[in-house]
Amino acid sequence: MGHTLLVIVYHVLADEKDYQELEGNFFDEHDQQAVQKRLVHRLEMLGYEVTLAPTSPAA
Repeated sequence: MGHTLLVIVYHVLADEKDYQELEGNFFDEHDQQAVQKRLVHRLEMLGYEVTLAPTSPAA
C-alpha cells in the first residue's frame, strides 16, 4: 500500500496534475481481451466448456 501511495504522489508531483481516481471498470475496458481470456479460463477450470459468440448490437 505504501509503495502505491508513493507512486501516486510521485506522478502527481512530476506531472504537476491533480490526482484523478480511475473508474471501477477501468481495467476491464482497458484490456477486454485479457479479461475475456481470464474469465474463460476460470470457467474451464470449473469444468465448463466455453464457446464465445458475439452478441448482436442493441437496437
